[in-house]
Amino acid sequence: MTPRSSVRDILWPALVAGGGATALALAFQLEQSQWWSAEELLAHQYRQLAALLRHARATVPFYQKRLAETGMTDEQALTPDGWLRIPLLTRQDIRQHQADLTTTHLPSGHGSIHRNKTSGSTGQVLEVLSTTVDSLMWEGLTLRDDRWHERDYSGRLVAIRSGRYQQDPLAVSDFPTWRMKTSLLLYKTGPMTVFYHLTPIPRQVELLEVRSPHYLVIYPSNARALCRYARRRPVRLPDLRAVLTNGEPVAEDVRAACRETWGVPVHDIYCCEELGYIATQCPCYEHYHVQSETVLVEILDEQGRPCAPGQLGRVVLTPLHSFAMPLIRYAIGDYAEVGVPCPCGRGLPVLRRIPGRQRNRAVLSDGRRTWPDISALWAAIPDVEQIQLIQRSKDHVEVRYAREQPLSPVEEHAGGQRIHQALGYPFRLTFTRQDVIARQPNGKYETFFADIPGPIESPGSTAP
Repeated sequence: MTPRSSVRDILWPALVAGGGATALALAFQLEQSQWWSAEELLAHQYRQLAALLRHARATVPFYQKRLAETGMTDEQALTPDGWLRIPLLTRQDIRQHQADLTTTHLPSGHGSIHRNKTSGSTGQVLEVLSTTVDSLMWEGLTLRDDRWHERDYSGRLVAIRSGRYQQDPLAVSDFPTWRMKTSLLLYKTGPMTVFYHLTPIPRQVELLEVRSPHYLVIYPSNARALCRYARRRPVRLPDLRAVLTNGEPVAEDVRAACRETWGVPVHDIYCCEELGYIATQCPCYEHYHVQSETVLVEILDEQGRPCAPGQLGRVVLTPLHSFAMPLIRYAIGDYAEVGVPCPCGRGLPVLRRIPGRQRNRAVLSDGRRTWPDISALWAAIPDVEQIQLIQRSKDHVEVRYAREQPLSPVEEHAGGQRIHQALGYPFRLTFTRQDVIARQPNGKYETFFADIPGPIESPGSTAP
């Protein structure tokens, strides 16, 4: 698609000025760097990290102390072993040291400072700072993702969002464009509709059928609910080309349901409100490419060492351009599996899967931790609208389900066997019927989480 020209009556080739020109220049660089080798990408990351460390040591009180305590110079820190000596940054650190993590002098050219808030799964507010530079990086990566998946900006976009900051969470808003800064600057887009996850599923279906989107932005759990509804009443979306997900782990049953219901793929993005893009789905495969131009991603094992391909570990992030509030080795709380180099030829590191957060792991009586097969859980109870498993102790799991009629003893027994198989352990199960199972404060939905009193791991542990 040809960009919009900034010069009147010069339609092609387009002459782009201002922020649009910056976004295009960044997109051009990203098109080149995705094909670099892993070693070349890491070398450029270290160049940028050196500038970030110098800035943090000079202008950020928290890091003036923390980096001094390591006893290393910036050059020593930028070696594989030296980098691992820098302590991890936790969410608790950010809450307790908000002021000391903020730079006393933002370099010129970084633009204005923005405040980003995230409630997380517990509802506790976490606030971080970003700049205009961070926003430009976000826009460049958005263009990359759109190009990878060959999206047509002239299509209609529908986004079902969390609505946690909305005064009217049942509101519906129609816009003439996609309302993305980059696309407004560079491209003419089709219309966009926004509504929120608290909208009842039948009403969501009504809105979707009337708007007939080409692209649907949605939480995976909401996509699952729409597909399950479609088993009873066909949901006709003849123009739909792809379901775009983010915010929650994507289980295989969601991808399969979208293929079976609408004949379209799921394109997932792994991102967070604190720093933006982390990894995006490969255009050729269903695994993820780390966005190495903007973030250093480490996957660490129980000893805090880098995981090898096939290993699952703790996700640790360092955004490369966050100079307003550097987040150096930030342990976000997620877990991911390292993948092998991608056959597509891109040198960007691969994450094979991102199963969830620490609290989404089952704790067995012997202390071992496992990831439940989420896809299998949804088949455990027939005609269920929602299902949620909460581990209450090391031998007890509460099974919440939303269904018109309570389960019979025979159904509980059969469902219990399926759940034991999915969890990999014969937990004691109690079944609780509910009309609706509430989402988290941020609008996300967890199918399984552990709610066990008392600490399971020490706050600073790197154990996955």
